[in-house]
Amino acid sequence: MYCIKCGAEIPDESEFCSKCGNPTSPNAAQNNRYAGVPPPYAYQYQYQYQRPMKSVGLAAILSFLFTGLGQVYVGRIARGIGFIVCGVVIFSVLTLMMFIFGGIASSAIGVLFIAASIISVVIWIFNIFDAYSLANEYNDVLQQTGNPPW
Repeated sequence: MYCIKCGAEIPDESEFCSKCGNPTSPNAAQNNRYAGVPPPYAYQYQYQYQRPMKSVGLAAILSFLFTGLGQVYVGRIARGIGFIVCGVVIFSVLTLMMFIFGGIASSAIGVLFIAASIISVVIWIFNIFDAYSLANEYNDVLQQTGNPPW
């Protein structure tokens, strides 16, 4: 059997769709205590304790401490690993430049070092914002459907 609202496959004996909470029979619709309540509020209480929500503050702090950890915490593991690899590569390049050139020896190398430093700070700040946004998105979808978005 399939839900007429969201199209998810549901067991034949089910009274409500496990994905969106839509009643699957007239009896279930009459017994639904959330009937007539707009969707975000109608379903969030049914799933409130089913899966834990992610802390947006913790996601941002983890990404602040180490690039990519906030994304891994929220469940976007490939994205988090991409940020980690990017951060390690940029850190390695900057460290290598300092060891090879012994500081900022010429103006061309100095400009390159400053540009790489600015890029790494921009990526780091974007990483923190991205983890915060992903945690909010995760929580919003979880409240509306009861299922994590990814």
